[in-house]
Amino acid sequence: MLLLKSRSRRGRQRKVLKGLLLLAVISVGLLFVPDTLRSGKQKYIAWKRDRALEQARNAFKAKDFSKASIALQVALGADRLSPEVWRTIADMSEAAGAREAILQRQQVVFLTHGAFDDQLALALTALRFGDMFIARDALSTVPPEQREASSYMRVAALYAMMEGSGGVAEALLSAVVKTDQGDAVRISLATVRMSNPDKAVAVAARQELAGMAQNSKLAAQALRELLGDSILRSDWAGARAWAEKLVELPDATFSDRLSQATLFLLRDKKPLVELLTDLEKRATTSPENVVSLVRWLHGQKQAGLARLWVDSLPVELRENDLVKTARLEVAFAQKDWAGAGELLHQNAAGPIPDEVLRLAMAARAEADVKGD
Repeated sequence: MLLLKSRSRRGRQRKVLKGLLLLAVISVGLLFVPDTLRSGKQKYIAWKRDRALEQARNAFKAKDFSKASIALQVALGADRLSPEVWRTIADMSEAAGAREAILQRQQVVFLTHGAFDDQLALALTALRFGDMFIARDALSTVPPEQREASSYMRVAALYAMMEGSGGVAEALLSAVVKTDQGDAVRISLATVRMSNPDKAVAVAARQELAGMAQNSKLAAQALRELLGDSILRSDWAGARAWAEKLVELPDATFSDRLSQATLFLLRDKKPLVELLTDLEKRATTSPENVVSLVRWLHGQKQAGLARLWVDSLPVELRENDLVKTARLEVAFAQKDWAGAGELLHQNAAGPIPDEVLRLAMAARAEADVKGD
């Protein structure tokens, strides 16, 4: 009897040990299988993100902005915390002239915990859109030990120039040029020195830039700086001469022609209609030029004329995503809330929930009724 009880007890013990062993095996499996699955999932997410980013860049390069936007949404959906996704979004927003690029650069800085290159990119983008406060904050958060880098000093010099601190900018660029003799640095330094209180220094800088203007690779940028300097000094004869040389260059931009047109309009009092004959013809060569002309006309307080012209464009240009953005700006300027609402529904300002759009239009209409 005792022998039977002993055998029964040993049998139960073996079953318990087998059960514990099986449980241990399962537990070990549970520890490793999720890591394997997680690794596979991460690889898939990275592949999906990178593929979408590549598609977005290719589409943007081909000026297919709708396809680029869709691809970016896929990339963002795959990996919302990827700095590279936000960098790409910011790059494209900035290239399209959208101020939202500042917020997107800030998101990159947040995700990279204030990486040096991303701080400088944020400062540059803020400066491009004239946000001196954000640019200053971005530069001030760079650690002191990194402020001796030439890349930092170049951005800091640009900030100083825009702030009107020519002396600070000149000192920074003079330090940079000791180790960087690149054309961009030399042009920047000469540009700053044109504002030097010492007339001899200023004259020498203008002569240096005039010499650079003889170099086909440097001519366009050198002439732009000379043009800007002449306008600042109210040297209108000089400004006309530089503008004329600038627009004759093979790499002159449509913006260069708009600068010349501004001189003709404001200083020579040429009729706007006469200027528009050539500008409208050149503008239709690309959506970017169309947007530039619309915004230029808006700046000349000719939003109505801008709208008449853009409404007369071929459908493929008028319905281009970039052009829609400019049309939206004109609609707002003319307080055409119905037209603005229609363009917003067409994602002229990016995807906006219908409820938010409805409330915004209702609030704007109510403000108009009250005269606000």
